[in-house]
Amino acid sequence: MICPCSTSMGTMEQKAIDFAVHAHSGQQYGDDPYTTHLTAVRLVLDRFSVTDESLRVAAWLHDTVEDTAVTRDDVVREFGEDVSALVWAVTGIGPNRKTRNADAYAKIVQIGERAAILKLADRLANVEANQPHTKHREMYRREMPSFEQMILTAGGGNTTVRTMLGQLRITLATEPLP
Repeated sequence: MICPCSTSMGTMEQKAIDFAVHAHSGQQYGDDPYTTHLTAVRLVLDRFSVTDESLRVAAWLHDTVEDTAVTRDDVVREFGEDVSALVWAVTGIGPNRKTRNADAYAKIVQIGERAAILKLADRLANVEANQPHTKHREMYRREMPSFEQMILTAGGGNTTVRTMLGQLRITLATEPLP
């Protein structure tokens, strides 16, 4: 098993792990297999006591449509419309990062707090995986105002969203000097 998650996994989540491992086969996350990132996203959900099964399944699948040959229809067929909607919400389409972010942000706001939680888990995992003062951390810091506005619009009334966003703020604001 890939995930040392503290909560028990259902068969749908194990199916998602197997599906994601196959879809991301051969891809890397830095020097590690891509599943390292997927595991980190799922563990962020554990850290914030997110027990929503669709969110836990979507954590494993969140990059499949964006980064592999998997289509949204594939996700619907295998995991249902609820999971597919969450995955699609965090899937940015477009020729550059700014356009992809705008696309995903609009969909996240439309879906609401659950999509915001998934995107926050992804962003926290990405930020925590990158060392302070790297180009990726700086990119996330520059994007923070628009990211934060989108997250608060999508789910600012949700306690988990606000707690996760607070952790992201702290992580990006409290980096040691170079």
